[in-house]
Amino acid sequence: MTPNVLKAYAQEGYKIDMGSPGNLFSRLIDLKNKRSTSCSGGCTVTDVFTFDMISKCERLDNIFIIGNSFGLSTFVLADLFPNAKVDVIDAELEGLDVKLGSDLTKKLSKETFTNVNLTVGFSPQDLKSAMRSDMYNFFFVDGLHTNEQILLDFEGILPFCDENCIIYFHDVVSCRMLDSWEIIKQKSAPLGFEPFTLGFTQMGCTVLLRGYPILRDYLKSSSNDFNGPYKIGFKDEKFEYNTQRPWFWDLSFGHLERVIKRKIRRIVGV
Repeated sequence: MTPNVLKAYAQEGYKIDMGSPGNLFSRLIDLKNKRSTSCSGGCTVTDVFTFDMISKCERLDNIFIIGNSFGLSTFVLADLFPNAKVDVIDAELEGLDVKLGSDLTKKLSKETFTNVNLTVGFSPQDLKSAMRSDMYNFFFVDGLHTNEQILLDFEGILPFCDENCIIYFHDVVSCRMLDSWEIIKQKSAPLGFEPFTLGFTQMGCTVLLRGYPILRDYLKSSSNDFNGPYKIGFKDEKFEYNTQRPWFWDLSFGHLERVIKRKIRRIVGV
């Protein structure tokens, strides 16, 4: 994470746990109460590395983010692109401390990262109300991690994609959204987008790119497939899930919530 972002959280009494081999995503730690907050996981160090490389290749004027949690990816992008408007939408549904995450985001936006604006709402129906710009150069799609929702998010942002545009999809592999990624690649190709798989990212992210020739050259040289012996949660090039790990290991929070609800309904007979 960038020094400015870590410093901003520290001044409010929070520490960013940037992950470990046992916990890939970042977490927000409440130093005063000595606890890990119940917000959805934040972006990883490999995401930040990729964002930084993008900032070295291109200038972005308008950024839109679906999914905020406690604001980590929002503020990293705002710090790397200080001259860009950074708009973000979050439904405040994931985690017991999700309201704390939104309040903290609003506070840091007011005090430190003044180019950020957070709107509480749902994608895609509330996207327009969360936008301060007509078109965007960069979209970070990190909302509800289901095959159905990522398609809705993709369709929702398409009318607002600038001629030169980057769409970064988070957690595609780790949350089993490869089926939708294949559909997205097919639908985006006639619109001039080129797909890239970022196999080096911890959560298995993908990118659609239109324009930006310098960035295209970088992605062509740095992207790699989701295969090989180091693929988290998988065992071979066929994307088969590693059956030696617990079945719930690779599910998103949204998936887990639905599984638990189904089991409860079966138990109580409703």
